[in-house]
Amino acid sequence: MTVDDSTSLDAGQNRNSVRISSKKAYNDALIIAHIERMPHGCSVWPAWWTVGGDWPNNGENSVQLVSGFSTSNDCFSGEVDIVEGVHNQEANQYTYHTGPGCTLDDSVKMTANILNTECTVGGGNNRGCGMTDQSGASYGESFNQGGGGVFAQLRDSEGIRIWFFPRDSIPEDITSNAPQPSTWDTPASFLANGDKCPVETHFVDHVLTFDITLCGQWAGDEQGFKDAGCPGSCAETVQNPENYKNAKWKVRYVATYTIDGGGED
Repeated sequence: MTVDDSTSLDAGQNRNSVRISSKKAYNDALIIAHIERMPHGCSVWPAWWTVGGDWPNNGENSVQLVSGFSTSNDCFSGEVDIVEGVHNQEANQYTYHTGPGCTLDDSVKMTANILNTECTVGGGNNRGCGMTDQSGASYGESFNQGGGGVFAQLRDSEGIRIWFFPRDSIPEDITSNAPQPSTWDTPASFLANGDKCPVETHFVDHVLTFDITLCGQWAGDEQGFKDAGCPGSCAETVQNPENYKNAKWKVRYVATYTIDGGGED
């Protein structure tokens, strides 16, 4: 899955990119993505995420933020960003986006560095509750140089947990297609189910999505673009195909496992 890296564009023209989603929607499930290569570079905003059909009313696990939504619906279904970043970001960012009534419980054990605990989005604020992985190998060029790795998301009665395993640390139970999350170490990210965030009402019927956004609300922010050390402007960057030789997803597989009574099928 790749951005067009061969066509020169005039000012104001759009560059072809990619977005692909599953036909099936998931609730409680274990989702494992073995990614060998991910996009990176100035203006590039890749994401591997899950999202409900009425975002943010049916939630999102991030890979991409969307603006211009309505928050008038009482049934929110959310978004979860499993892999997300912009430009040449140093580490992966995990983010949960919901309607009103969801806050990250920062007392639960996770290894990522918490950025924000309020998951509710609306009124022009799309931030959600995010956290950054402690490992530089979790994103971009460093991820690719390390040969990639596995991102695993488990949603069950305890909440939503996400793990990152570099290529040389993938558990044997994953490589043998018999994953046992109960044996894995502390997750990178953990949105606990409970009074602070009843997960089952905020995240409903999620499809799985890979995409590569160019510029957009996050990567196209002028100050952020400069702060990342990117030359010129985001719009100017889009014109030159040479800027997108590294804007590619290479995915070995995505595997899904249903949850039945807390166990893996």
